[in-house]
Amino acid sequence: MIRLLIAMLVACGATFGAAAQGYPDKTIHIITGTQTGTSGDLAGRLLAQKLQAQMGQTVVFESRPGANGQIAANYVKTLPPDGYNILYVASSTVITGPIMSRSVGFDTFKDFTAVSLAVGAPLYLVANSELGVDTTAGLIAYVKAHPGQINYGSVGRGSVFHFQGEALNAAAGIDMLHVPYTGANNANIIGDLLANRVQFYFPAYPATLAALPSGKIKLLGVFYDQRVKQRPDLPTVKPYPD
Repeated sequence: MIRLLIAMLVACGATFGAAAQGYPDKTIHIITGTQTGTSGDLAGRLLAQKLQAQMGQTVVFESRPGANGQIAANYVKTLPPDGYNILYVASSTVITGPIMSRSVGFDTFKDFTAVSLAVGAPLYLVANSELGVDTTAGLIAYVKAHPGQINYGSVGRGSVFHFQGEALNAAAGIDMLHVPYTGANNANIIGDLLANRVQFYFPAYPATLAALPSGKIKLLGVFYDQRVKQRPDLPTVKPYPD
């Protein structure tokens, strides 16, 4: 099951066994590649607050979204590897991103040291209401009846949202067009979903909250192995319908 996973990394060479040297003795910066207002962003800000309270040192949360987290990753790569600059990005940034493209600008294993998996969240299946579908099976039937006419958005090639769409393509035997938003602007994707320029999307839940009351989009299901507390009314999208 594909999920949005957020990882924390530091530039290679950083040492955290610096307890003897009094680490941390200055401000810590967490640089994120996630879009402001998304579930990953909100979780990261809570994490920064908890770290600040526990470590007794200021923790600054900096947002540098874009290009599926590559902007943030390349920025952190240039900073001193002293443990005070932490990269907080979707795992797809540092795993599938370099596989999909040779021009990401960094080497995950040479340029960074993994610290921890910070947060995980299921993805949701959200469709434009004009399609007139209420279920995943209904959406798949609609796509099959309109080959080559259905688009889905993502925050970039190689992102977890891109792979979720391709996984659905393969599992359901359908053909949808991937529309990457290279600026990683989640708000633009939701805006185009509302306007029916893209027909569906696979966001984490908070990304859809502001748009749901409009009635222009509809939650069809959650990509998870069980129903979730936030929306127990939503069926899981597993297994995929035939």
